[in-house]
Amino acid sequence: MVTDDPPQSGRPSVIMMTPEQHRQLESLAREIGDHQELCKRVYKRVKVAKDKVATLILSTDMARIQDVLKSGEKGKYPDLFREIMNSNPSTGGPTADPDQVSKQADKDSKNH
Repeated sequence: MVTDDPPQSGRPSVIMMTPEQHRQLESLAREIGDHQELCKRVYKRVKVAKDKVATLILSTDMARIQDVLKSGEKGKYPDLFREIMNSNPSTGGPTADPDQVSKQADKDSKNH
């Protein structure tokens, strides 16, 4: 059996982003580089509700993102995720419910 995703040992995380950040993520998913596959995986799990965008990030991808952010690496990919994580750090935690992505997007769209 072949999958498109790396094996997982932890729960995925839900993060929220703006429509502009979503557009930037789409661009990075198309841009060739070592970040491309990670950005594709994050982008394919996006749910949109009105002006809010939520996505489910696999545990291995979240670990990679956090490592890059801690290292202080610069560039389009780290800068985008740094901006996303800094703008809503409370939504980056693990979730047991993949439907939480849609629920979080709906909840946030009602609060604004």
